[in-house]
Amino acid sequence: MTLFGIGCGTLYGKSRTQHKTLIPVDPNISEDELFDVDDDQDPDFVPISREPLAKRRCAVLLFVEEDREEEEEDREAEEEEEEETTRKGKGRGKANAKPKRRPKSALQLRPTTWKKEDISNPPLPSYNHQLPSYVESPQQYFNRFFTLQLIKHITYQTNLYATQKDVGTTFSTTEHEISNFVAILLYMGVVQLPSLDDYWAMDTRVPQVADIMSSKRFRQLRQTIHFNDNSQLHGTIDRFFKVRPLFTNINEAFRREPETPKQSVDEVMVGYKGKAAGNLRRDVQMKPNKMGFKLFSRASEDGFIYDMILYQGLMEVTLQAHGIPLSPEQKTLTDTSQVVTVLASIMNSTCTTALFADDYFTSLELVRYL
Repeated sequence: MTLFGIGCGTLYGKSRTQHKTLIPVDPNISEDELFDVDDDQDPDFVPISREPLAKRRCAVLLFVEEDREEEEEDREAEEEEEEETTRKGKGRGKANAKPKRRPKSALQLRPTTWKKEDISNPPLPSYNHQLPSYVESPQQYFNRFFTLQLIKHITYQTNLYATQKDVGTTFSTTEHEISNFVAILLYMGVVQLPSLDDYWAMDTRVPQVADIMSSKRFRQLRQTIHFNDNSQLHGTIDRFFKVRPLFTNINEAFRREPETPKQSVDEVMVGYKGKAAGNLRRDVQMKPNKMGFKLFSRASEDGFIYDMILYQGLMEVTLQAHGIPLSPEQKTLTDTSQVVTVLASIMNSTCTTALFADDYFTSLELVRYL
C-alpha cells in the first residue's frame, strides 16, 4: 500500500515482531479441550512444609531479641576495652591495640511450643456472714456513715463561710437544721419532680419537704452550705478541696465495716451533666452513667463499697490527695496498677482475700507486686 507514492514501510518502518498464525487441526474443537487438567501438575513437585504463621512470628521475635541482647553485650565489652586502653596510656600505637570484638552470630532459634492445658483454679475463701445481735434502725444505720461529728463540721463551716462572705450578716444555722436539709436532699433524690418549686407548689405540694422547711430557707441554705475553709484554698493541688472533709469522713466510715474475702476494683461514675465541674466531669461510654465524676472503688461481691478514690485527671495528684503515700516499688507500676495497690493496702480483713480486677487495671508487674 502506498500513500502519494510513498510506501508504508518508509513512514512506519518494518515490524520487528513477526507473527505466526496457528491453524487448529479441527476447528470444531475448543482450545480448552486440547489441554488436560493433569498437564499443569508437576510430578516432581514436593510442597515445602511450613510451620504455622503464629509459630514463625514467635521465632522471628525471639531471633530479634537474642540479636539485640548480643549487640548490647558486645557494645558494653567494647566500651570496657576502650576505657582500659585509655587508662594504660595513650603512647601505645595502633599495632598494640586489641582488635574490636565482632558481634557473635545469632543463637540457634529455640522452638516455641504452646501446650493446651487447663489451669486449676485455687480454692477461694468463703464468707460466713454472722447475724448482728442488735438490728439498728434506719436512722442509726445512716449515722454510722453520716456521723454527728460530720453534721457539726458542716454547721461550723457553713456559718464560717457566711461570716467570711458578709461580716455583718445575720445568717446562722444549727445542727438540727443541717440534718433536716440533708434529709430533704435525700428525699428529693428518691421522689423526683420536674422543678424544685413543685415541692412547695399548691397542686404538687410534698408535705415531707414543705412541712420541714420553707422554699426560701432551703434555697438560702443551698447557696451557703460549705464543707471546708476557703481561706486555706490557696496553694492546694486538691481540686476537690471544698468537699474533701465530707468525702474523707464517709470513706473512713466505709473502712470501719467488716470486709468480705472476695472484693473487686473498678471505676464508678457519679452521674452529673452540669457544666460547672469543667474537665473534672468525665465521659466513660461503657458505664450506665456515661457522664459525671469518676471514682475508683474497692467493693464487696454484693456491691458494698469499702474505699473510694476521687479521680482528678492526673493520677499523681489523685493518689496524693487520697492521703496514701506510694513506695518506690509502687511508683514503677502503671497508673491503674497504682490505684489497685493503694486500694489493697487499706484492707482490714484478717482472712485471705481474693481481689478481682479487669484488664484495665491488671498487669504482670501488679501480679508480682501483690
